[in-house]
Amino acid sequence: MLVMRCTPVLAGAWRAGVILITALGAPCSRGQTVSPANYYGKSWLVDDGLPHNTITRVVQDQRAYLWIASSGGLTRFDGRDFRDYPLPVTSPEASFTIRDVAVEKSGALLMLPASGGMMRFENGGFLRHPASGVLGNRTLLNLFIEPQGAVWLGTGVSVLRWEDEKLRVFDQNSGLSNRPGVRYTFASDSRGRTWIGGGDFVGWYRNGQIIPLSAPAGSSISIAPARSGGIWIASAEQLLKWDEDGTQLVKSGAAWGPGRENIQQLFEDSTGALWISTRRQGLFRLDDEGITPVPTSHQQVNGVAEDTEGNLWVATDGGGVTRLRRQRFVVLNAGAGFPDDISVSVTADSTGALWCASRNGQVVRYHNGEVRLFSPEGGDMPAATGVCADHEDNIWVGTDQGLYLIPAGGVKPMRLVDAGPRPVRTMYVGRNGDMWVAYGETAGDNYRLARFHEGKMDVLRMDGAFFHKHVIAIAEDTKGSVWISASDGELLEYRDGKFSVRVRREASPCGRVDALYADERGGVWLGGVRGLVLMEEGRLQLFTRDQGLPDDLITQILEDEGGRLWLCTRRGFFSVAVEELKAVAAGRAARVSAITFGREEGLPGISAPMGGHPKAWRSRDGLLWFATNRGVVGFDPAITAAAQPPLPAYIDQVLVDEKPVPVANPLQVPPRSHQVEFRFSAPTYAAPEKVRFRYQLVGFDPGWIEAGGERSANYVRLPPGGYTLRVVARHQAGVWPDSGSTLAFVVLPAWWQRWWARGFLLAGFTGIVVWLARYWSHRRLRAHLQRLEHEHALEKERARIARDLHDDLGGSLTQIGLLADRLKRHGSGQGMSHALGQLAWRTRRLAGDLESIVWTVSPKNNTLDRLAAFIAQYVIGFCRDTSVRAVVHGEETIPAVPVAPDAQHHLLAGLKEALNNVLKHAQAKTVTVTMTADHGEFVLQIADDGIGFDPAASEHSERNGLNNMRTRVAEMSGRIEIISAQGRGAKIVLRLPLPITDRITKNPKLSIHRAH
Repeated sequence: MLVMRCTPVLAGAWRAGVILITALGAPCSRGQTVSPANYYGKSWLVDDGLPHNTITRVVQDQRAYLWIASSGGLTRFDGRDFRDYPLPVTSPEASFTIRDVAVEKSGALLMLPASGGMMRFENGGFLRHPASGVLGNRTLLNLFIEPQGAVWLGTGVSVLRWEDEKLRVFDQNSGLSNRPGVRYTFASDSRGRTWIGGGDFVGWYRNGQIIPLSAPAGSSISIAPARSGGIWIASAEQLLKWDEDGTQLVKSGAAWGPGRENIQQLFEDSTGALWISTRRQGLFRLDDEGITPVPTSHQQVNGVAEDTEGNLWVATDGGGVTRLRRQRFVVLNAGAGFPDDISVSVTADSTGALWCASRNGQVVRYHNGEVRLFSPEGGDMPAATGVCADHEDNIWVGTDQGLYLIPAGGVKPMRLVDAGPRPVRTMYVGRNGDMWVAYGETAGDNYRLARFHEGKMDVLRMDGAFFHKHVIAIAEDTKGSVWISASDGELLEYRDGKFSVRVRREASPCGRVDALYADERGGVWLGGVRGLVLMEEGRLQLFTRDQGLPDDLITQILEDEGGRLWLCTRRGFFSVAVEELKAVAAGRAARVSAITFGREEGLPGISAPMGGHPKAWRSRDGLLWFATNRGVVGFDPAITAAAQPPLPAYIDQVLVDEKPVPVANPLQVPPRSHQVEFRFSAPTYAAPEKVRFRYQLVGFDPGWIEAGGERSANYVRLPPGGYTLRVVARHQAGVWPDSGSTLAFVVLPAWWQRWWARGFLLAGFTGIVVWLARYWSHRRLRAHLQRLEHEHALEKERARIARDLHDDLGGSLTQIGLLADRLKRHGSGQGMSHALGQLAWRTRRLAGDLESIVWTVSPKNNTLDRLAAFIAQYVIGFCRDTSVRAVVHGEETIPAVPVAPDAQHHLLAGLKEALNNVLKHAQAKTVTVTMTADHGEFVLQIADDGIGFDPAASEHSERNGLNNMRTRVAEMSGRIEIISAQGRGAKIVLRLPLPITDRITKNPKLSIHRAH
C-alpha cells in the first residue's frame, strides 16, 4: 500500500494570448464548493481586443459593465466584446494613459489622464471636470470618490479634496508624510469616514481636518475597506485590521511576505478573502488557511476588482487583464497525485472517501487530500477495470484477473473473491445490497452475469443456459426490476428470477444503451449514441438536440437531490431539470433549457470513457463524481447549477446606414434611411457565450424574435412613424424576464411624406381629377349636342322626305287613281272594266302604303299612341273594299311612349303580313285587332274566324310570311304566339317590351307558343 499526501496544485498554460489557470484541490463537505480556496483564470491581451496590455484599473458601473483603464485609453467590456473610447487628442504629445478611474453615484466615470487634469466620461463622451481649472500643473496619481460624492486626489506630495466646487489641499503641514513621491490610498469605514494612507501616515478626515491614527503602522502604507466595517492597513512590516474595538495585528515578520514587495492595492472580496497586489511578486490571497500566491499573467499587479457575479479582475502591467473565477469543479488526476490522468471508474463510501480505478489499472483511495494506492497482499496488482462500494462500505474491485474485495475502511488488504470468467466488465449494487457483477472475454465470447447475495454467488441463467450477453450497464427501479443493457443493443428486465427482452436494438430510439439510471419516480433513463430516452410505464420518449440537448451521445447519467439530471457527453457535462423533460414528453413544452459546463468552467476537453460501470457516482453527501479522460471530476450540484439572477439587457448602440448615431430616448431616424441596426448586450462574465436574446420592434414585429446568441437587430426601410424596440436576455437555462431594455424612436418622414406635402399632393390630385372630370364632362356634352344636332338634322330631312313623298309621289298616285276611275266609267267591255278596277284598287293600295311609309318616316309620329291610332286606321282602310269585316279594340288606352322608327317599320310590316294572310288564306268573315299596354309590354293581337291551320306544319313550310314575322319580332326582342287549329280560326299575338326600341341581338331567341 502506497500513501501520498496531495496538496493543491496550480498549473498555467499559454494559448493564443489567453492564459488558463487551473486549480486542483481537495473535495469538501456538503454545502461548500468542491475547492473553495482555488480559482482558475483567463486573461485577455491585445490580441483579444484590448487596446493595451498595461492595465491600471478595472471598475464596474451600476449597469454591470466593466471599465478597463489602460495605457491605451478607456475600454468597456460586457463579457464578450470590447469597445474602445480613446481619450480626446488635445496635442500631438498627448498621452492616452489613464492612471486611475472611479465611478460616481450618477454612473459617470471620473478619470485621471496622464496628460493632466481630471475628466468625466458620460453618455459616450468625455468632458473636462470643473476641478481641472483649479488643479494647475499638479501630477494626479490616485482617485477616490466618497459615498457622499466628494472627490479625493493623491499627487505624491499631498492629497486634494474637491467638494461643492471648492478644492482643499492637505500636505505635510496637515500631518501627512513629508516624503516626496508617496502613493496615497483611500478607504471608507462603516461610519462614513474617509481614511487616507500613504508613506508612514494613516488617518481619517473629519470636519475639515485629517486626524492621524495613534498606533504606529509602518512604512509604505496601503489601506482598503474591510467588510467588518473597519479598514485594512498594510505596510512593509505588518498587516493590521482596524475597527472600533482597536487595531488587530494579522501578519508580521516572515509570515508577512507580501509586505516587502511594494504593495499596490489591498482588496477584500465578497467571501472575506483579502487580495494583495504587489509591484514585483504578483498576486497573493489571504484567508483562514493563510497567504497563498495566485499565478497571474504578469508579476506586476496594479489592482483587483470584483464584479456582481463574484468574478475577480486583475489589472496587470504588461499581461492584460485576468479574470479569476472560483472553481466549482475539482479534477483529480496526476496533478493531484493520482498514478494516471485518466480514470475508468469511480465510487465513494459513506465516510466521503473517493475510490477510483485508473487507466493504468491501479486502485486509488482519495480522502482529505491523501492519496492511497491498493494492491493484493502478497501478490502483484492485477489491472483494475472498475470499483464499486456496497452498502457496508466494502469496495468491490473488478480486474482482468477476477473480482476482488477491499473490506470497509480500507485497513485490511484486498482479497480475491472470484476468479471466474474474466475480466470483470460491470458492477452494480442493488437496493437490497446485492452486488451484480458482469464478466466477459471478448475473444471467446464467454460472458457471465452473477449476483452476490448474503456472501453467496449466484450465476444467472437465461433460457436454460448461463446468461451469455456482454453487459454494458445495470440499474434497478423502485419496483424491484433490474434493467440490463447488452452490447448487442437489447435492454432486458430481470424480475422474479426471469429475464425478459423489453427493447430490441432495432426498436431502441437511442441505439445501444451505454448509460442506465433509475430514478425514484419509477422512470428509467437510457443514454446512447442517439440521445436520452425516458422509459416510463412501457413508453419510450427520446430527447435529442431537437429538444434542446447540447449533445446526442450520452455516456453517464446521474440525478442530484434537486431533481436535475447530470449527463456526461463527448463535449463535457450538461444539466437539465427532470420536470422540463417530463413537460416535453407530455407535449406541454417543445424544448428544454440545458446548462452546459466545459471550457468556461475550467474543464477543457472533458469527455467520458465508453463501456464499463460504474463510471459515475453520487456520494452520500450529495456530491457528484464522474470518471473522465482528464481524471475524476467532482462538484456540488447545488452550487454549480444554482439559480442565476435575472440578466439585464441594454441597447447601447444604434447605426443608421452603418453610421453610429447617439442613443437618445426618443431617437430620431433621418428620412430615407435604408438600414437601422440596433446592437445590444447583457453584461455577464461567467459564461457570456451562453446568453440568449430576444427582441421585438413594437409597431412592426408581430411578436418576439428569437435572436439566440446574436446581439444585434437589423431593419431595412422602416416606414415613417413611431416605434419601440424591446430587448430581453436570459442565461442559458434561465427564464425570460417580464421586462427588459426599451428604446423609443421615430422614423422621420421625407418632405413628400409630411402632412403639408400630403395635403398639397391631395389638393393637386383633387384638382387634376376635377379638371379631368370637367374636361370629360364638357367633351361628352359637346358630343351629345353634336348628336342632337345630327338627329335634329335627320328629323328635318325625314320630314322633308315625307313631305316630298306626300306632295309629289302621293299626288301623282292620286292622279293615276282618278284617271283609272275615269277610264273605268268611259271604257267598254267587261274585261276592260275589270282591269281598270284592279288598277284603281291597287293604286289606292299603293297610295295607302305610301301614306304608311310617309307616316312612319315623319318624326312627329315616333310615339306608341300615334302608332296605335295609325294601326287602327290602317286595319279599317285595309279591309274597307274586302269581304272581311275589321274590328279594332284598345287603341285609345295606349300610352305616349317613344317608339324607334325601325320598330315601327317591323311592327307595321308584321301587321300587314298577318292581314294579307287573313285575306288570302283564312276565308274569314271577321278579323279582330286588339292592342294593350300592360306590365311593361305592348301586345298586338290579330284574330280571325277563318278555317285555321296547323302552326307546326307552317313552321316547316316554304312560305315566308310567318317566318318573316318571327324574324321581325325577334329583332325587336319580342315574342310571337301563334294559336290556331283546323276549322277554329287563327290568332297571332305579338308581345314587345316597352319602350319599343331598335335593339337587335346577335342571336335572338324567339319564344313561340302554339295552341290547336
